[in-house]
Amino acid sequence: MPAGVGLVRGGKAIAHAEDILDLVRRVNWAERFAGAGPEIRRGVAYLEKMVNSERIPERFRPGFAAELVRAEEYYKASKLRAVEAVVEDGRVDLILVTDEIVEIKYWRESYASGQIGRLLDQLQRYHETTGRPVILELVQTKTDPITEVFIEDLLKAARKVEFPLTREQIRIITLGGP
Repeated sequence: MPAGVGLVRGGKAIAHAEDILDLVRRVNWAERFAGAGPEIRRGVAYLEKMVNSERIPERFRPGFAAELVRAEEYYKASKLRAVEAVVEDGRVDLILVTDEIVEIKYWRESYASGQIGRLLDQLQRYHETTGRPVILELVQTKTDPITEVFIEDLLKAARKVEFPLTREQIRIITLGGP
């Protein structure tokens, strides 16, 4: 599946938080997901509400916006089964028709580096409670983007706790990229 999601403004890929928020807020998401099942529509409505809610701190909203964009890409490819689904003891971002769980993070590398333990706990919990494979998508930020160094650190930490995470399960996503 291509990493890009086709979100382009003025001929440039969307990579800045304000850009993605501005673009996502202008979209009629119910229209874009017309014909989708309730497991998708409910999640899309939830994400749209989070993007626009004044109760959600502004720094968290780009993550919800990125998840909406990724959900649309999977939906267009006929690969999406559910959005923001409650599974066992947690809410997962996306469930694909292949039964894989997709966890999406819109984090700067400096923040992500301090979250490796929590991230692995989350991925391991999803995998153990559902028995489903987990894909981690790391959406590139304009400043301090995720690098291969972070991914290597994450994989080393996964091996240390004996969590079977592979490089193939980790995707670096550039919104609107090639």
